[in-house]
Amino acid sequence: ILRRTEEQSAPPAVRIRRSLEYLYRNYAEPVRLEQLAQLEHLSPSRYSAVFRQCMGMSPQHFLISLRIRNAADLMRRTDLSVKQIAQAVGYDDPFYFSSLFKQKTSFSPSAYQQKCRSTTDIKQLDAGSNVFGGREKASPRPDR
Repeated sequence: ILRRTEEQSAPPAVRIRRSLEYLYRNYAEPVRLEQLAQLEHLSPSRYSAVFRQCMGMSPQHFLISLRIRNAADLMRRTDLSVKQIAQAVGYDDPFYFSSLFKQKTSFSPSAYQQKCRSTTDIKQLDAGSNVFGGREKASPRPDR
């Protein structure tokens, strides 16, 4: 009882720490509001209010943002297909995932992948890499 009283008087961010950790570890799994609320020993409605106060959005919107951020990271770092990325971040329907991704980023997943690849190619060229992955040799200076 004492622990529960201390948790209830704790700052809001501390009150959702366990559920935030859970979301970061399990964002690709199905997550229910009741499950998150139970982790914090709160009712679902109270948990939603505390979460919104701390994070500025609902738990569901936070989960979507977390999934989209992780999907964007996978698009930058891997050559996985949109379908594979959708599944990796918790969406069975790649069309639904694509719709959410475009809504949140203003890019379709395939356009975002192309943009990332072309940006990477430009950065590699700017860094002096040749098309075979090595560094170009500096041209010799003429003798004076």
